[in-house]
Formats: sequence, C-alpha cells, structure tokens
Amino acid sequence: MFAELFNYKGEQYALSMGLDVTERRQTAETLKNSEEKYRAIADFTYDWETWTDTDGRYIYVSPSCRRITGYSEEEFINDPSLLIRIVHPDDRLIIERHQKDIFSGNISDHFLTVRILTWNGEERWIEHICQRIHNHGGICLGVRASNRDITEYIKIEKEKELLQSELFQSQKMESLGRLVSGVAHEINNPLDIITGNAPLLIQIRKDILPLLEKHDKDGTRDKYGGIYI
Repeated sequence: MFAELFNYKGEQYALSMGLDVTERRQTAETLKNSEEKYRAIADFTYDWETWTDTDGRYIYVSPSCRRITGYSEEEFINDPSLLIRIVHPDDRLIIERHQKDIFSGNISDHFLTVRILTWNGEERWIEHICQRIHNHGGICLGVRASNRDITEYIKIEKEKELLQSELFQSQKMESLGRLVSGVAHEINNPLDIITGNAPLLIQIRKDILPLLEKHDKDGTRDKYGGIYI
C-alpha cells in the first residue's frame, strides 16, 4: 500500500495505491517449503553427498563429510582439490583418472572403491559412485556423487577371509592326518602278520633243522613242497 497527501485548490487530498502481493507471497512460501524439503533430504543423508559443476568446483557438499573425513563442507567447497589430497597415495591415481573421465564426458557414471586418510590420519575405505546430471534441455549441470564409508564392511570381509583360510588349513591337516593314518595301517597289517607268526616259524625251524642235518649226513635228497633238500 502507497499513500501520499497533496493539496489541490486549497483542498487537501490523499492519493493511495495498492498492489495485490498474495500470489508473490504464495510463491515465496512455496519456494521456502521446497528449499526446506531439499535441505531435509540433502543435509540429513547418512552418506557424504556432493554436487560439482562442470569445472570441478563444489556446488553442494553434505554435512556427513565431517563425520566421514573430519573435514567440513566449507573446507571442501573452498578447496576443490581437497578430495584428491586426502585419498590414500596408493589410490590417488585411480581417483585422478576417474575424475578426468567423468568430467570430460568419457563416461556418464562410475563406481569405485578407494581409501582416504581422515583429518586425524585414520585410514578409511570409501565406496564412491557418481554420474553426470543434465537439465531438461540436455545441458550438463555437473556431477552428483555419493560416498559411503565401508570401513567396517571391509574389516568384516577380511576377518571372514582369514577364518576361511584357517578353516581350509585345518581341513588340509585333517585330510593329511587321515592319509598318514591309512598308510600306517597298510604298513602295520603285514608286520602284524609276520609278528604274529614268528613263534610258529621259530618252532618249525627247530623241528625241521634235525631232519636237514640227518639228510646232510646220509647224502640223500628228499623233495618237500617241490623243493629238494
């Protein structure tokens, strides 16, 4: 509402003008609600979400980056190269090639796993997935990315692999033990036969030895069991 007083021919008049701003207020309220919904979705995601423009500058970084990396969203926005620097040196070439491919348009989406070093030097595993985004006219608006901390999952998988390896070694030793036991059994069976019949063989030797000595003296040869003695 606008009002102004003026004098005309000695008479005082008031001129007022009004503008209906109902629609403007409704539009502003709608925009405010939309922004609140956007913030509720974006700012409270558990994963570390980012949106970078086509030049690699951050447009948005979710607050979860602080929980995962120890660095604030403002630090990433003010320093676009921070991500590269906190990636583990052994994985840095992987992320550099990835960023080159995604920003150049050689690929439209990508998935990879890398290690990062947090603000206090802790090593963490990050599952990174991103894609190029476009408006309705097909113009590229940059790259949206999601980073998930999978450190605990990696630890569990390594412990599982260790247990499986130990179980495999245990099974190998068990199989080896059964094999050795079987071989020992096969060896012991003939020895048991020989050992068990040893007294009989000694007695036979004692019984037959006089006969052999008699034949030696007589000079005769008899056939026993197909053998001349």
